[in-house]
Amino acid sequence: SAGNCNTTLSVSPSSLDCSDLGANSVTLAISDGTSSDNTTVTVTVQDVTPPNFSSLPSLSKALDASGAGTIVPTDVGVLANPADACTDNGDITFEIRRQSDASFGATVSVSCSDVGVPFNVVLRASDASGNTSVSDNIPVTVSDNTAPTISSVTSGLTEVLSSAGAATIAALDYITASDNCTASGSLTYEISETSGSGFASTFAADCDDIGSKTFYFRVTDAAGNVSAESSESITIADNISP
Repeated sequence: SAGNCNTTLSVSPSSLDCSDLGANSVTLAISDGTSSDNTTVTVTVQDVTPPNFSSLPSLSKALDASGAGTIVPTDVGVLANPADACTDNGDITFEIRRQSDASFGATVSVSCSDVGVPFNVVLRASDASGNTSVSDNIPVTVSDNTAPTISSVTSGLTEVLSSAGAATIAALDYITASDNCTASGSLTYEISETSGSGFASTFAADCDDIGSKTFYFRVTDAAGNVSAESSESITIADNISP
């Protein structure tokens, strides 16, 4: 612009904000008090600032009773308030993925196969303008805290002492049990003649145990979770003639 006497410049609009994203008509005017001139140009406003969030240093996730679990972004990250220059927090896309996965999503699923096998997750926040922020790797440890369940203990059985006056009672032969993560065949089955102590996979019965005797049973899974005890009476018999 140029003028010969006491010219003034003005521009309208003189300020722009998030509500003006995209193309805007802006007028520049010059005046010397007697005459004036102006020109209009298109100013494109862009939001180039990514959202802001913080993340936890790590996460411990326990599986549910079915041996499954879901990690969502808010389990490991928190959006700032506000998180973005132009996009409301409710409109920010907050996503998560395993470090080994190629794409982000709303959740990360975990299962029994993740127990004892730590892995990393990554967060991503995206605003309405397509700006993104990505977190560092966040370590995740998955645990199984659900104890096995004893569904039944066989009753009415008799263990007969051998000619040497001994019999071995195997807990596995009496217990039916299940677990959310450990297969029934991989559970540890135990028996004891005392509630709360003395458990082992077998019980060695002898002549001192003849008659109906109450035994206690429990099951332990691969994660070390112990079931509630169940009890049952077993008859120890001596059928050997002198």
